Amino acid sequence: MNTPFFSLRGTATLLCLGILLAGCAGSGSAGQTATAQSMVEPGAESSAKPLPSPPASVASLLNAERSFAATARDEGTRKAFLDNLDADAILFRPGPVKARQWMQRWSGSTGLLSWSPVYAEVSANGDLGYTVGPWQYRGTPDSEAPTQTGYYLAVWRRNEMDTWRLFTEIGTVSDAPESVSAEALRWKTASGTGGTLLDSSARQDELDRLLDLDRMLSDSTAARGWDALLPHLAGDVRFAGMDEPLVTGRNAVLRTLKENLAPLAWEPQTGAVAASGDLACTLGRTYPAEYAEGERVLPDGSYVHVWRKAGDGRWIVAAVAQIPFSRH
Repeated sequence: MNTPFFSLRGTATLLCLGILLAGCAGSGSAGQTATAQSMVEPGAESSAKPLPSPPASVASLLNAERSFAATARDEGTRKAFLDNLDADAILFRPGPVKARQWMQRWSGSTGLLSWSPVYAEVSANGDLGYTVGPWQYRGTPDSEAPTQTGYYLAVWRRNEMDTWRLFTEIGTVSDAPESVSAEALRWKTASGTGGTLLDSSARQDELDRLLDLDRMLSDSTAARGWDALLPHLAGDVRFAGMDEPLVTGRNAVLRTLKENLAPLAWEPQTGAVAASGDLACTLGRTYPAEYAEGERVLPDGSYVHVWRKAGDGRWIVAAVAQIPFSRH
């Protein structure tokens, strides 16, 4: 059976803690107007900048995303992914899988997938970035109305040829704008750490520390509930949950989580860190936070976290996406 795009991006709960669409504490991502499909906490987007004048690093990422979407429109989703996947890319089917191997086995879809970024952020040295925005899927290219809609999160990194490649991506199924280009585009660049660039060994060390931090955050959330997230959320965090609109802002995201999603635990498996040490992502599987003693605990979803380095040197979650297996 052919699988539409949203399953490739993952039937996800997207916690764009920044767009995961990120903003670190005190640096907020700014003033996008709320629509019927998105909710913005007052003050949460006071500094994000609208186009048309992003720096070259952000413009190049947006160009890569739009080229990716154009290939999907003109030549099909399967070719678009194969043309753009990073060598180590991970997709969720529904658990994390090696993207290129899975995509080579997939027969593709005859429907029309369209999407457009509404937020983009890039590391200070321009080697890691992410985008978030609405997507639509039509069963046939000439269908007037989409059969499915939602929001997506895509994490990109530059390869040795200085070309943007898709490292991971995930998407939610929810109401979205009538047009994928209906919402204003915002962008941000991470501030950098002010030091020398990290070599591959130092990036791995930093990733190992971040994976440990992610595990600690999981333990805290499983024990204390979603309130444990609050000190770790970016001020302009974005969240797009299953059947939920896109939500922006630390307090609004926390409220939405508490009202709509039972606390989770998670186990990170891998990720990526920018050479400038200011932007990163982790990904893995989620588990129920509560279960009976002695019960065999099986994963119930997958997730992606995007992280930004705050001004005080702490990693703060810029975005989160969580895919419940039951919705695949």
